[in-house]
Amino acid sequence: MWVAASGNRAGWYNLTGSAIFVVSVICRMIDPLVCAGFPLGTHFLWHIFNALMLAVLLAATTRFGAEGKAVGSRYSVPYCLLPKP
Repeated sequence: MWVAASGNRAGWYNLTGSAIFVVSVICRMIDPLVCAGFPLGTHFLWHIFNALMLAVLLAATTRFGAEGKAVGSRYSVPYCLLPKP
């Protein structure tokens, strides 16, 4: 919640991804309980929601990631390629 409130543009994507993951885990947890009445179960929903969560987080990375830099890096090229002092 703090990430979105702090003005970080990717914050809402992170919150959405977290909410989707919670739904995913709930589907996984109720799967053994549901299987008796619903033979297909809910395990497939676990995979679908996890894929959706990854898609949301990848969208945030592609839209708001630093261009030409690794996320969290202060260098525009990999550290190992920088000239040695």
